[in-house]
Amino acid sequence: MLLAAAPALAGPENVTLPQYQNFTRYVTVDRPDIQEVRDIHANVEAAELAKVGQPLPSGAVVVMVHFKAQVDDRGDLKSN
Repeated sequence: MLLAAAPALAGPENVTLPQYQNFTRYVTVDRPDIQEVRDIHANVEAAELAKVGQPLPSGAVVVMVHFKAQVDDRGDLKSN
């Protein structure tokens, strides 16, 4: 049996990014070790299933958005 594989390339014109602003913010993760805050958003169906510990369905969309954390003079994360 002969198997062959070729890389598939998708440029930015071929990729549609989700509009995560309309998703449910599922969790926020503070990373003081790297002075970063991460918001994790999921589409409605995925967020509802994740909250009750169920597997996410095919087609679920989860997006992680990274932000540089605001820190005080000591380097500790500022709370909003």
